Amino acid sequence: MAELPLPGFAAIDPPSARSHGRRPVRFAALVGAVASALWVVAYFLPWVEFPDADRARIRAALEPSIESLAVREPAHAARYRILLQDVVDDGHLTGLDLHHFARSAVALNRTLIGTDPRGHDLERPWVVQRALRSAGHGLLALPALGALVALLLLARGFRRVGSPTLALLVVLGLVATSVAVAWLRFAEGLSTGIRPGHGIHLALGASVAQACAGLFGVTAKTWWRVYAVALVAIAALAFFGQRFVTSGSIP
Repeated sequence: MAELPLPGFAAIDPPSARSHGRRPVRFAALVGAVASALWVVAYFLPWVEFPDADRARIRAALEPSIESLAVREPAHAARYRILLQDVVDDGHLTGLDLHHFARSAVALNRTLIGTDPRGHDLERPWVVQRALRSAGHGLLALPALGALVALLLLARGFRRVGSPTLALLVVLGLVATSVAVAWLRFAEGLSTGIRPGHGIHLALGASVAQACAGLFGVTAKTWWRVYAVALVAIAALAFFGQRFVTSGSIP
């Protein structure tokens, strides 16, 4: 015989996780946070490695040019000495070292040839200068945004990710993947002895994971917003970046 509830007392359901303020960890948030954190770690690991047999050859080839530069531009020469010391002593350059290299190259380039004069901004020297500036900014922005996303998702307890954060993961992942692939192709073509470091491989894997977290973390209601925002953002970055590098103007 079924028990009847006592008059004046409502049936009490067992406490749920939601009633205690706990929400389930979302897989997309966890993957996005871990991938973003790994990208930051990869930034401080070797992106290109120099075998022991090539280090003396690299020093012999570059040291005379640096000493010659020191006569005219001692500050610029000091920056290149530090980079050369990293190559010779450590046998590698990290993502941070490459950022410093791009900044040093831009500063030296501007000192030697100046900035693009009016009417000549499409000539190759100025295109190279702007390309180096873009590379330097990109190598700083990617790890900084990756750290920001990782901290944001950690602060939220790896709960449901909003559409803006998912779109940011997609954009970061796709842009960082293109940077990693481009650097891999470039490093592989430098010489037979020089090889890509394990840091760039980790960065590539983390970038793909970032993009996947954003692409597959959507719901039936949010997928179109995430994909549309990501598509527009990537198209805008590509358009404005190409215009800046090739012509020096951003409409």
